[in-house]
Amino acid sequence: MGTASKNMRRTIVPIVTRYGSVGVQLLVVTVVAQKLDAVGTSQYFTLMGWVLTSYFWVGAGLPDGAVKEVPALVVLGHHEEAARVVRRTFAVGLGTIPLGFITSVGFAYQISHQLEAAFGVGLWWSAYAAIFVAAQVLVATGSPALGSAIFYGAANLGQLCITIPAVLLLSTVETADVLTLTGLGTAVTAALSVFVALRAVRRVTTSAQTAGTEFHPLVDGHVRSALHSGAAIAVGRFVQAAIIWTPVWIAGVALNAEAAADMGIASRLVSAVAGVIAAVRFSVRPEIAAAAAVGDWDGIERTGRRIAAAASALAVLAIVSSAGLGGFMIPLIFGDAHQGVAVLTVILLFGTLGESFGGPVDETLKMSGDANFVLLAQLSVVASSAIIQLLSATWLGPEVQAVSYACGFSALYAVLIARLSRARGVVLVPGRWRQ
Repeated sequence: MGTASKNMRRTIVPIVTRYGSVGVQLLVVTVVAQKLDAVGTSQYFTLMGWVLTSYFWVGAGLPDGAVKEVPALVVLGHHEEAARVVRRTFAVGLGTIPLGFITSVGFAYQISHQLEAAFGVGLWWSAYAAIFVAAQVLVATGSPALGSAIFYGAANLGQLCITIPAVLLLSTVETADVLTLTGLGTAVTAALSVFVALRAVRRVTTSAQTAGTEFHPLVDGHVRSALHSGAAIAVGRFVQAAIIWTPVWIAGVALNAEAAADMGIASRLVSAVAGVIAAVRFSVRPEIAAAAAVGDWDGIERTGRRIAAAASALAVLAIVSSAGLGGFMIPLIFGDAHQGVAVLTVILLFGTLGESFGGPVDETLKMSGDANFVLLAQLSVVASSAIIQLLSATWLGPEVQAVSYACGFSALYAVLIARLSRARGVVLVPGRWRQ
């Protein structure tokens, strides 16, 4: 009963916190769409895309590598080495945030030409990076539910309590106001997240010392291994997120601010469905890494197929619901100026269906030593999809651009499913586990 309860909590908590965060994000998007004009909304989504794709760079991949390395070390009984990796991950992760802050300020200034807006984006990026480091440390140290709750809920809690009320109280709102308040709201909960993670670091360090082992906070083979494997995963996260945001960026370049704003709203609506599979993937990584370390591929397949079935069913339900109600609900919520969002949302959801069909296939490949292949596949898709989307948007409009994106995203997961099947004999598709 204890194991069942733990597994249930590991699955339910990420989904609940993810959907709570999605609800807050949609509320933020609604406020932004109603308060800003098309140009301001387009700038907001462009810079939001920058933050949500690039903060994975923090720590040069060490936070991701720790999630892969630490559970494997623990299951093999190497607690001293596991504690060393955790400590170094926390220090390096937080230590690289200033570089990301400066880079984000520079990028945001090029887009907005406003110092206030640029500072807000830098603070926004730094807060997300700090939350990511804290969440990864908690997942690596055996608290996946808490780590997932912080990863998906901390930033949005700050925006719910600070950003949204402040924006609503302002009589006139500029893009710089929204970006600055978003950065401030996120920073508050980021600080609390770092404090929680610091306690976890101290706990695992004390446990290793109490066990009678000597602790040396120096780079060793396991830290280097975590950095090596994590770098590929982190770059893959960036590329994966960039794929998701390419429709917004390309619409802004090839079409106009109105199309980019519509595409940005549609992508955020789609994230409500994609969030389930993303949340579960985030929390099951230590379990996959530990199972791969001992060769439990049957267990990986059983878990993966169940996740794929649930996520695919939700994606289908979302497509049907959006097709039936989107034309009425979306203009009602976001305004008549965004009527085109309904069609774009349905089309983009087919890409999410393709992602859901493979369950945690990409995380399984990453956690079992095949991160380089995943990265190569992602790079191929982001390059080819961007070109096809650009041509589609230029010549045929945003709807055909969205179709190009959905096809490319689905093709990526078809390739990953085939790779895992050939490499490990594991088929992660919806259905019951093969006996």
